[in-house]
Amino acid sequence: MGETSLKGPSLFGCGFEDCVKAWCPDHEEQRYCYDCHKWFHVSCLSLAEGVDQEDVVNSKIEELQAPLPKILLDVAFQPAARGAPRHFHAGNIRFVTKARLLVYNEEHMLEFTQGEKWDGEKWRKRLQRYFGILSKDIGLPNREQLLVSDQPIYLCACRKYI
Repeated sequence: MGETSLKGPSLFGCGFEDCVKAWCPDHEEQRYCYDCHKWFHVSCLSLAEGVDQEDVVNSKIEELQAPLPKILLDVAFQPAARGAPRHFHAGNIRFVTKARLLVYNEEHMLEFTQGEKWDGEKWRKRLQRYFGILSKDIGLPNREQLLVSDQPIYLCACRKYI
């Protein structure tokens, strides 16, 4: 019979090939890298010294050079995370991915807004409604939030901020 390997992301949920640590979503957060297309235990990553979430968003604003609403950029470029009490099992990847699609795909943006120009507050409300976030749940720690601010930033193996 063939030998079974206990390494790798398929069994243990971490993008580092040498990691054999199981992911416990109730207790440990993971981060997703859009460049590697992999999830990583935060305990396997290095903290990005001197870089915060606002720095990452501001660098994307400079890079894009487009007049997009701040709330959309904040949601799109917050860390994609799952697990631990802050992000629950599924995490916020559906929020982040949808917001990035709106940022990078003009056709998708036009379809979502039906060609209307929205201010920041209307963007917030439409995104919350789209994702089923109730106004009574906003700010509650045991409910999903569209945007989680002040998250630590980590460096992925590919040297991107996640």
